[in-house]
Amino acid sequence: MFGRKGDATGDDNPTAKLRLAALTESQGDLGQGDDTDPRVWMAMMDWPIETAMVTLVSFADGTTSLYFSNGGGIIGAGTHEPVKRVSAEFLAVTELLLAGFVPAVDFDQPDSETVRFLARTPTSTLVADVALKEIEAGTHPLLPLFARAQDVITAVRMNAAPES
Repeated sequence: MFGRKGDATGDDNPTAKLRLAALTESQGDLGQGDDTDPRVWMAMMDWPIETAMVTLVSFADGTTSLYFSNGGGIIGAGTHEPVKRVSAEFLAVTELLLAGFVPAVDFDQPDSETVRFLARTPTSTLVADVALKEIEAGTHPLLPLFARAQDVITAVRMNAAPES
């Protein structure tokens, strides 16, 4: 875990840098094999909670991290088998629901009323925005993806979070 605080979008913010790297570096540079596999190899969720943004990122090799815009995070949670298993489910559900995504035009975090899902395939980076109120009401078609992301966050908290 790291705990440096700072502006969530500033150049000196380590969580912002990690998030941007996950969205822009090549599949090979991120250790995710080559571009011959057509499946989703990275899934991300940005989830606004009060005054912060929680970012969950899962990769096909099981690498899973949780970042907090107000500082800190948990990196490498996928070394724990329960986290790796539910992260794979998050990726699988993302792939099943890709029809609800569009090509990403930028990599900004969403506003405080929007949950943003991002997916990377060998040929594209895709995004799907969902109003937080639709998630809370349980009315959006991407609700199963939000549920899987919550399963991953729970697994990270139970298996990889540092003890206080």
